[in-house]
Amino acid sequence: MLLGGGLLPDGGLPEWVVRRLEGCLHLYQQQAQRSLAAVAATAISNGAAALSLTDGNGSGAGLPTASTQLPGGFTQLTTPGAPPIVLLGAGTPHKPPVIDAGGYVLHESTAYADWLLQRGVPAGDLLKEAQSYDTVGNAYFSLLQHAVPAGWRRIAVVTSEFHMPRTAATFDVVYALAGTQLHGDPSWFHLDYRPVSDEGLFPADVLEARAAKEAAAVAAWQRNTAGMAGLADLHRWLYATHLCYSVARQHEFGRHQEDLDPKLAATY
Repeated sequence: MLLGGGLLPDGGLPEWVVRRLEGCLHLYQQQAQRSLAAVAATAISNGAAALSLTDGNGSGAGLPTASTQLPGGFTQLTTPGAPPIVLLGAGTPHKPPVIDAGGYVLHESTAYADWLLQRGVPAGDLLKEAQSYDTVGNAYFSLLQHAVPAGWRRIAVVTSEFHMPRTAATFDVVYALAGTQLHGDPSWFHLDYRPVSDEGLFPADVLEARAAKEAAAVAAWQRNTAGMAGLADLHRWLYATHLCYSVARQHEFGRHQEDLDPKLAATY
């Protein structure tokens, strides 16, 4: 899973988002190559010819692809053995949305999917989530839209180093609540956190300002979730009190952009 990190005003991708995408692409290719190598080894042991990682109808990422017929006459193209990449995020309350050439909102996850498609990842290996506007939403909607219905247990989570402590604190709680409620085991889900480097992204004072904000957010999250026993508690809190999802607070959404420290604004 890749956490959203914003868009440039023209719909382009900030450097920290590109680094996250590159990290996801590397993991995707690595896992696919391992799976294909295992298949090839099994085939050879059974007397078959070796498989080539770049044979046949390649994905453009140096990997073969396979097609599957879906109901309704649709054909899905995927890379055998590759894990799906889940792209998280609709936008942010800290900046207005980007509007595309057709006059529609360009969600972060859609822009990220385009970047990966251009680098040869088949559409069938990409999944979007376009309801979240912050890290809590990233965790909550990734769980309920993808992890639970798909039956996943092992999930890699990719984001920037400056964002990883908050990400881990948030995802750990959300997925533990789900594991407890659905399976009686808070450790049911195995989350593998993969930070990508912040080196050279921001001046030191900007990175320090963002780190302070992240630490404050972690502390607030821990206070808010301390007494939660299951997803019902999280659902109640999220939709009753959270700026991004509560009807009672929807008039506040985006209203405090001018109050955001310019140093912090540079990181969204």
